[in-house]
Amino acid sequence: YWRGIAFQGKENFSKVAVPSLSISGWFDVSYPGTPMNYEGVKQWGATPAARKPSMIIGPWVHGGHHSKSHVTGGIDYGADSVLDTNAIQVRWLDHYLKGIDNGVEKDPPVRVFVMGVNRWRTAQDWPLPQTQFTPYYLASGGSANSSAGDGRLTTVAPKGRNCDQYV
Repeated sequence: YWRGIAFQGKENFSKVAVPSLSISGWFDVSYPGTPMNYEGVKQWGATPAARKPSMIIGPWVHGGHHSKSHVTGGIDYGADSVLDTNAIQVRWLDHYLKGIDNGVEKDPPVRVFVMGVNRWRTAQDWPLPQTQFTPYYLASGGSANSSAGDGRLTTVAPKGRNCDQYV
């Protein structure tokens, strides 16, 4: 069932023959698909043009990139977090659909908003070259069942037999 409705997979990425621009938000329900599609098309795209995808990820919810607000979920990411994504899309489409020489093909293919420092970063690839992957673990003493519980997020793999359960 899932294979039938999922786009991700070499067999589908290898059918993509045109350039692509994906825009998503860190809080977008479809976020995980954006970097997965970027990596898949880059690896298996049918043409050299397809294997040079572009991707923007900002501090938004689904469709939030059209908003002029720099507040998401009650957190203010600063005025610089707002992009004119309509202008970005028109410039991209002008180049790839109308053949206008506007330099868009020379732009870094990856633009991501880094929360915490609240600034945009560009890169030639994804994941960002300086990325350091850190595994996190859910842990508790067996009572993580409420906001007053003892659950925690940690970088240390939990040891012991205590566990939480839910039905």
